Amino acid sequence: SRALLTHFVRVHLRGPEQEVWARLSGLGYNFRVQQREIEEIPWGITDLTEQVKDGIRIARVLDLWTAATETTAILPTMQRAQTPSQEVDNWKKICTHLKQHCNLDLELRGFKADRVVAQHPQHTYNLLWNLSLHVLMPTLAPKDVVDWERRRLNPRAGDTETTLYMDKPVLQALLDWTATACMQHGLKVNNLTSSFVDGRAFCYLLATYCPKLVPPERVKMPQKEYHHESLVAVDEVVEGQSWKASFDVKANPEDDPVTHNFKLLQAAIDRLGLIPPLITRKNLVGGGPGDERIVAIFLAFLFQRLRCIRRQSEAVATIWRAWRTRLESRVTLRHSAAAVKVQSTWRGFAARRAYSRQRHALVRLQVHLRAAVCQRRYQRLRVAALRIQGRRRAIVACRRQRNGYLRLKAAIRFVQTRRRATVACRRQRSEYLRLKATAGC
Repeated sequence: SRALLTHFVRVHLRGPEQEVWARLSGLGYNFRVQQREIEEIPWGITDLTEQVKDGIRIARVLDLWTAATETTAILPTMQRAQTPSQEVDNWKKICTHLKQHCNLDLELRGFKADRVVAQHPQHTYNLLWNLSLHVLMPTLAPKDVVDWERRRLNPRAGDTETTLYMDKPVLQALLDWTATACMQHGLKVNNLTSSFVDGRAFCYLLATYCPKLVPPERVKMPQKEYHHESLVAVDEVVEGQSWKASFDVKANPEDDPVTHNFKLLQAAIDRLGLIPPLITRKNLVGGGPGDERIVAIFLAFLFQRLRCIRRQSEAVATIWRAWRTRLESRVTLRHSAAAVKVQSTWRGFAARRAYSRQRHALVRLQVHLRAAVCQRRYQRLRVAALRIQGRRRAIVACRRQRNGYLRLKAAIRFVQTRRRATVACRRQRSEYLRLKATAGC
């Protein structure tokens, strides 16, 4: 009933919340609202290290990323932390949840709850990156799906010769997918840093899936090639800088090819939607903070959106082909109405004949089945009757034999009695005669 009520509200009741409550109350429903203390927390973040330390917002993010249900959600198990020990307990619950549901052990990756609670910025950033890499990105761009998409772009594409991210298969899959898509336009992508500086890689990805939105001919090649060796190494970057800091947009005019490419990218992202503006002309071309992590996360969102658009385009094409086929068949049906009528008549006759045959066969099957059932029942009754008759006859024969035995026994007893009486009488007479003879002498 709860699921039915939820579906009814979503489909049939729209408008302000008070109007929905009034309609349902008019239908006879009684409502009781329960709100926990943790649901009153404002989810907006203004200070990352301060508002993330209790772990509640991270739990909310994990539930959203993994589309958790009521049974798998971690947020209901969290508590409103008032002390550092309670905050550490919340992080322990998050670590346990990640081990059980996401196969991610943060402790093996150097995570320490006390550092996050102490508002250590670098440790917090590393935590967010691990969560993005092992929870968000596999959800947006699973490795097998990315590999399948790469093989769809180029069926001859095999395994890559060089592997930059051996311990990060999702990043390697995204890099291979980007390299395969950009290779069709003559651009070689080797990494997630210097290969994306001029913005051509992003534009060619969009051109591969949405050529009308970003035509390949509108993508401009920069006058200066940017190589990985000419940039600052990622390991040598000081805090607050990155590989993008080596490119200064102030020295470029407004019609610079790199600026033009990122304008195309920004306009395409605004048109597509559902892609967070992580890569913008301000922070990429302007030398703002960021590294390959931002590029990787942006590629994951871009992959999900482009794959969705590709599937939608294929669905639209399938529907359009089906609709055109329907129109053509409609015209054909108009020209062949007589043939269709004859076919329908013949099919009706054939169906009736087949039905009659099936009915006759079913009747015969029923007759044979009922006969078999009756015969089996008759055999059972016959066997039972024979058993009863045999038992009855045995009882009667036993009674007859017993009666004969009893009569014979009675006759024998009678004979024995008469014989014994005769013998006794003779003995007594002989004794009497003997005594008489003795007395006469």
